[in-house]
Amino acid sequence: MTNPDGENELKRKQLSIDGVFDIETESWDQLVAVGLYTRQRGFRAWTHKNEDEAVSALLAEKGTIWAHNGGKFDILWFLDKVRKRGIKIDGT
Repeated sequence: MTNPDGENELKRKQLSIDGVFDIETESWDQLVAVGLYTRQRGFRAWTHKNEDEAVSALLAEKGTIWAHNGGKFDILWFLDKVRKRGIKIDGT
């Protein structure tokens, strides 16, 4: 796609990803495990028994962390945990 100046917009954009997280579930509604990979710390994982530690780790990261195939469960799980900690979310 080109912009009005005839420049390729895809060439102008830069994307920086500092890490990625993924959640595995059972029956699509029960958390089993959380995995987090970042450039700084490598791979770490938590189970349903210590999922609050996973939330703390996600909140402590700096930079851009993407959800791997971040479907409805992954994002809603994270937002629910953040809300329960009293952290307000700015949707803008």
